[in-house]
Amino acid sequence: MNFHSIMRDLPAYEELPFDESVIMRLYQDLTEGLSDEDLPAPGTVSLLDQHAVSARDNGVLDIIVATGNDLNTEPVQDPIMVSMLVNCHFWRLSPLPSCNNLMGCIASRFYLLKKGLPAFRFLPKTKILEDWSMGSSFSGSARYSLRESIVADGAATDWTAYYDSFMSIMLHMLQLMEESLANLKESDDLILTRIAASDGFNHRQKTLLKRAVLAPETEFAISEHRAAHGIAYSTARTDFEDLVARGLLVRTTRATANVYLSAPDLRVSFARLIERSASEKAAL
Repeated sequence: MNFHSIMRDLPAYEELPFDESVIMRLYQDLTEGLSDEDLPAPGTVSLLDQHAVSARDNGVLDIIVATGNDLNTEPVQDPIMVSMLVNCHFWRLSPLPSCNNLMGCIASRFYLLKKGLPAFRFLPKTKILEDWSMGSSFSGSARYSLRESIVADGAATDWTAYYDSFMSIMLHMLQLMEESLANLKESDDLILTRIAASDGFNHRQKTLLKRAVLAPETEFAISEHRAAHGIAYSTARTDFEDLVARGLLVRTTRATANVYLSAPDLRVSFARLIERSASEKAAL
């Protein structure tokens, strides 16, 4: 499936309406490049298969679209709960030939993105359900196991325990994400401060290093560096080659031109350089 690429690029869909044509476009993107033999059999959901309805119902797409446009959620409900309703419609009935579980995840995240809650698209919902089914309580945030939370009783199934536990898990995962981002920001702030304070690099190299730290996927070109600082080719090349020699950038080739990338261990290499420089100064 192309699930992860869709999640990564989901903001490209943000301005599109939540309608059947966009749902079908997402489905086509999800299954692009796959043959019928590659796709799972329709009507089954691995984690919730005992409650999934295998019969297809094309009319459920109308229900999904209405839910995604807040047309049938009286009284007004929290967007997170509405997103869960969008998700459940995909696996309670099978509106598409296959991949309804993943489509439920995608559509619910699409809804939340349009509601201004983009953080939820980063939570690995499918992995969360798998871990929950294997017995994880997510540090005690799940009040019930997945099996305990679903008591099958046909159309009268009570989903209170399921939603209670799953929302608690989602909030727990968001807290972990927030803590991780805070730690990363602290690390970023520290290395940026150390770069700015270092006397071993010129101001142009410091600009390169800061960008390499914050956006390690960046490809640096000599021509762009020259234009940004109004310097000669030889000066620009020296800036890069000096950083390569110190193990902070790596040189590669695109077409016939050299480009420079952040070294895989840039943060570690920079820390070692600073420590070595401090030791040498102390020795003097």
